[in-house]
Amino acid sequence: MAKISAVFEEHGKPMPQRDVLNIVGGKAQTARLAFSLLRVEGYLSAMSPHTLIRPFRSDENNENDDYDND
Repeated sequence: MAKISAVFEEHGKPMPQRDVLNIVGGKAQTARLAFSLLRVEGYLSAMSPHTLIRPFRSDENNENDDYDND
């Protein structure tokens, strides 16, 4: 997800999913899932060509990793 966000940050313009996934590379199914999650979670616009609404940072997901195991 961070790689996809970085592509939008580096290019600075709206892009269709196909173009972004070609740049990111890797497993197509995993990249499509990551792209979809970014849309659903409000990081990318819903309509193509997609725009970056807010950058995704992988360390944002670690905020809630401190569980109290009492």
